Amino acid sequence: MPEWVMEMGRDSLGSRLYLYGFSDSAAIVDTGGKLTLVPEKVPRKVGGEIARGAWLNDAGQWAAWVTPGEAHFLGWTRPAKMLWVDPGVRHYVVETDEGVLELGTTDGRLKQSVAGLDPLDLFAHADTIYLFGLRGRNEIHCQVLRETSSGYELQRTVKVAPFGSPAGIVDMDVKGERVVVERARDLNPYWVLFDFRTGTLTNIGDTSRFGLFLREDLLHPKRVGRAESIRLPSAPSPAEP
Repeated sequence: MPEWVMEMGRDSLGSRLYLYGFSDSAAIVDTGGKLTLVPEKVPRKVGGEIARGAWLNDAGQWAAWVTPGEAHFLGWTRPAKMLWVDPGVRHYVVETDEGVLELGTTDGRLKQSVAGLDPLDLFAHADTIYLFGLRGRNEIHCQVLRETSSGYELQRTVKVAPFGSPAGIVDMDVKGERVVVERARDLNPYWVLFDFRTGTLTNIGDTSRFGLFLREDLLHPKRVGRAESIRLPSAPSPAEP
């Protein structure tokens, strides 16, 4: 993987790989390893302030970014101390004040309060939203919500892992309802796989820095090195990346 890559992401289908690097740079890897550079535009630097995070949507556009005190979307803003978005940037969660959370759509149609978690990450598939977070400091839970025409309805809350901070969400296979959770062990990333459908938690072990659920035909090994280090298995049983 190129040394300039600081963060990695994907589109909502796992059919495009997003590489985020130094100096507000980004690139998109498409099927067959085609690499496309994304022009730096206004989102990364707004009003002279450098964005603390920015994300590409499915179209490869800068669609969400956060500067101190404010979350920015295409055409509108929201007061925010922190911002989380799903791959594809269709939904967001912002912390508007200490412990005050808002869930909504990035086009501004829906906005409502949520509570009960200290957010870690957000995913979406069709009208189902998965909001992961810490409950207390010792457990990771997921609120599963359904998007309606008037807001979001909580369907269930799932206990994902019996450990808490420091921990993070690596990525989620939303179709298979599986999520990879990272916890620190001797300063090295250690991953476990949780299956929503069976309720089982399986060790993956010590791994690399990045992990994503991607389409099998996305990465070409001759064009993007060490593809296997950033892909997770599509089969039900986990394996080393």
